[in-house]
Amino acid sequence: SVELKDQAAFDKFTKNAEASVVGFFARDDDLKSKFLAVADTLRESFRFAHTNDKDLLNTHGRSEVVIFLPPKLHSKLEESSITFKGKPSGLESFIKENFNGLVGIYNSDTQAFFTRRPLIVAYFDLDYVK
Repeated sequence: SVELKDQAAFDKFTKNAEASVVGFFARDDDLKSKFLAVADTLRESFRFAHTNDKDLLNTHGRSEVVIFLPPKLHSKLEESSITFKGKPSGLESFIKENFNGLVGIYNSDTQAFFTRRPLIVAYFDLDYVK
């Protein structure tokens, strides 16, 4: 997990083409321990960062894990971030189930994370530049 020391580092990390999982921790607790363990386990599949910066904690929470969807997946149909609300033991499954949002990009790299059924797949040509 990458440590985010200020707002600029946070903005750069979350404005990536892939979703970002960020832990906001004011102190060491069970959620932080579980987050770091999950980040270590899933680091090849997901992007993880954590922070204890006071300004970021005031904006996002003092002991939370949030998935920030990439800008290309932002829509008016869902929020641009998903906050974990549960016991630390459910963190790994939360990340796997919510990493793509409602409508994600299905390809050979991401197909293992589309576990919800039924799965509807639509193919179309989308220009992300426009």
